[in-house]
Amino acid sequence: MMSLTETQVTPTRKLDQQHIQVLRMRLLELHVEAMRPQLKRALEWMSLARGARVRTEKFIHLWLATIALIKPGRSADEMDGPRIRAYVTKMKRPQGPLVAAQADALTDILLRAKKARNRFIHRDEVQLITPDILEELERALFVMVDFEILPLSLSDIVV
Repeated sequence: MMSLTETQVTPTRKLDQQHIQVLRMRLLELHVEAMRPQLKRALEWMSLARGARVRTEKFIHLWLATIALIKPGRSADEMDGPRIRAYVTKMKRPQGPLVAAQADALTDILLRAKKARNRFIHRDEVQLITPDILEELERALFVMVDFEILPLSLSDIVV
């Protein structure tokens, strides 16, 4: 409608990519039945992470959401790194929406989160669980959720 009237709209504040993603997720309503079980679990873990007040608790919820998407039904093991790389490779063009640089950045974030998880679980070290890694992991999860939503048909999505 605005393009027909040639109205120019400018935001009242600077919008970063994370804020745009949050708005997109609020505007998009999905039929839960259409989602794969691992996507439902990931969204549940992400919701719990949003309510967490403790940094380590939030990290674990975000990590469990990541694992729900990357390797549903499997426990943590030495194959986590290759599974992360395989999952992100599916997201690269031409099959997926990400260019190589975006996929590499996503892989880097997920591998850093894996390292933080290992240090926390096996050595009780929390130094790697920083506000930056929490923000980056949450942003990565939004990208992964978008990828999981792509195969849904229009009849599965209500806007």
